[in-house]
Amino acid sequence: MDALRFSWLCEDRLGQFVPPGARHRCGKLLGSLTAMLAAGGEHASDLDILRSSPALFGQLPSIATVSRFFERTVANPELCNHAHAVWGGVPPGCY
Repeated sequence: MDALRFSWLCEDRLGQFVPPGARHRCGKLLGSLTAMLAAGGEHASDLDILRSSPALFGQLPSIATVSRFFERTVANPELCNHAHAVWGGVPPGCY
């Protein structure tokens, strides 16, 4: 993910929607979820797939952190509108 600067792109575009003191930034959180899906995961709880390789994936967000991120997304639909405007397409999960 870092080679593609995916985490940076997510942080650049969506970082304003994460509380300033958050330990897990949205770029890292979405990068972790993307890697989990690529590894065959289907649910946020499948992040445990990546936890078996901490040297490779580093510290991962907890399921509670992922849940809070998506709760903020649902509570702030402008998040998807902003992402749509800057990416020029509909981001995953935004309908």
